[in-house]
Amino acid sequence: MDGAWFDSGNNSVYGSTTGSMALFGLLMLNKGRWEDNVILNKNYCNAATTTSQNINLGYDYLWWLNGKNSYHLPQSQLQFSGIIITSAPNYM
Repeated sequence: MDGAWFDSGNNSVYGSTTGSMALFGLLMLNKGRWEDNVILNKNYCNAATTTSQNINLGYDYLWWLNGKNSYHLPQSQLQFSGIIITSAPNYM
């Protein structure tokens, strides 16, 4: 991936190109495999795309999860019923 880490306040943030991020999305969609190579552990990919807590069903392991029963928006305590993006597939 093209990109670099930079500091933003107390956080380290990774900035990248949209093309690289799209390729990363394909990698996750393929459960960590790129052609015949395992790049990311399948267990990580499953954990990153499965809700592990009850506070915000639509967010976990730094991933937004579509297709859940409810979600919270960033920096909000309000709970919204339904999926985040209704026109997108549930597995997104």
